Amino acid sequence: MTQFLDQTSLPKASAFPRALACLNALTHGGTSEKTFIPGEDPALFDTLMDEAFELYQPASTADAALVTDSVNARWTLWRRQRAHLNLEHTLHSRADTAVWSPGDYHSIELVDRYKTQAERALHRALTNVNAIRKDEFQRERWREYLALQKERVALKREEFELTKAKDARLAPKQEAEGLRDAVLAKNEVAGMEQRRADHASAEKIEADLNAKLAPIQYSEQLNCHIIKQIITLECYDDGSAYIDYLHPDHDDVRDIIQNLDQYQVPPQCVVRTFNFSTYIPSEYSFLRDLGHKRPVTGNFTFNHTFDFDTFIELAEKERQILANQPEVEDEDDDENQ
Repeated sequence: MTQFLDQTSLPKASAFPRALACLNALTHGGTSEKTFIPGEDPALFDTLMDEAFELYQPASTADAALVTDSVNARWTLWRRQRAHLNLEHTLHSRADTAVWSPGDYHSIELVDRYKTQAERALHRALTNVNAIRKDEFQRERWREYLALQKERVALKREEFELTKAKDARLAPKQEAEGLRDAVLAKNEVAGMEQRRADHASAEKIEADLNAKLAPIQYSEQLNCHIIKQIITLECYDDGSAYIDYLHPDHDDVRDIIQNLDQYQVPPQCVVRTFNFSTYIPSEYSFLRDLGHKRPVTGNFTFNHTFDFDTFIELAEKERQILANQPEVEDEDDDENQ
């Protein structure tokens, strides 16, 4: 394969020619750890990332990292599949398998091993990402994480495009050194600004998400501070309740109620967000009596305000529901067994 840059023609002291020449070792790209290599379309990677985030809709930073890992694993597998097919085509077009040299067999075994390694990595990534559990309250958070991940990919894409373009735009040797120094200085400043912007964006997203889940919030509707709790409820076949998500848990809410004197502006009540995917279970029929109705189709959510005594009474009943429902086994443990 034609090399992208002749290192001997550039000064060794310059960082830029070394950055370009790092692509010289890419004979087929099958083992490259770079996000993009020549011949690949970064727009296809963006599409793959969009589809993965829309499919799995991660609700936390950790979940977003799992989805990103699955996209990278699939991108790597595609690359190694192409390398495998290209090598097979080259070897078969050059000679019959009966006259292959030991080196030919070694090459095909090597790329086959890399392809198998990528397939296993994708399987592990998909196992992890399929374990993501969602709830109605968090259904829109994945869009914020997708935006953050796309900003990070855009940086890698910019580096790739710059590296590819510079090879075609190198000035004559007598002008190259000054041009490279100017471009490096400009890119270094731009890179620093971009990293600062990415960091600030990530901090803002994290702060916004933490604010949504803060146990004590100010309610403009009630004109007071409240204890905010979120619960997602599913139903068994017999119509009884299954608690799929609870934040904060009952112990944390009880601790706040028992220590109200420690707060400069203590909360006045508990406002709970109920998320239902089907219908209101029998244990929560009192909500129907209070006027909360299920819509005709789809998931539904509503808020209900409790005084402290009523909430504690309900929490005790929910402790029995939590105690009686089966524990969710981890998929990795099932595989090991």
